[in-house]
Amino acid sequence: QLIRLLLQYGYAGLPRDSRRAPGKTLLSCTRTSVLQRLDDVKAGAGPSSHLAWRILMWRLLPALVLVSCAAQEPDDSVVAEGRNSNSSRIVGTLDLPLIPASTSGARQPATKEFQGRGTRGRISESGTWSISTTVTHTRLRCATYETGIQLGQGNADCSSVRWLSAVQFGTRQTHCNSATLIHTGGDELAGMKDTFEVANCVRVVTRCNGAC
Repeated sequence: QLIRLLLQYGYAGLPRDSRRAPGKTLLSCTRTSVLQRLDDVKAGAGPSSHLAWRILMWRLLPALVLVSCAAQEPDDSVVAEGRNSNSSRIVGTLDLPLIPASTSGARQPATKEFQGRGTRGRISESGTWSISTTVTHTRLRCATYETGIQLGQGNADCSSVRWLSAVQFGTRQTHCNSATLIHTGGDELAGMKDTFEVANCVRVVTRCNGAC
């Protein structure tokens, strides 16, 4: 009966719009605010019954504060998790030199290669590219990772790079339980003739969606 009383008058008597008022914090759930809500609920009672009501509520006030505040407070961590889980973000970049690949035998399309830190790949003058790279997930909950490349022109060590293409993603895998997986894939960049000739750097980009 006590629990029913607390739920009935500590929460059900509140106006609908005040139950989930934006910006509410636990600090706003004071004795005065709770008593004001109770007064609103019992506004129709006579003087004697109102006095008895207030005496009873002063004794039950600590429990009422907890019930009222708990009912209207959202879990900030859940809200944040929901926002994060619905958006992708860049979690890693790696800039590597792009060098001509060695060829032998019959005439083959010009190709450039990149390699370093668990990543290797190549791109041809036609725009076809491939990549193999290691991606590490550090959480138990699952997340989806994508890897892609971007071509640019810069110094020999790939500093001061002027990027010539947009990032294009070519692999996609879901990681769970702190898994480290090898991403292998690729795609084709359009309009690569002029870009291919001057590009000497590649940026490997890793993007994540979920519990990154």
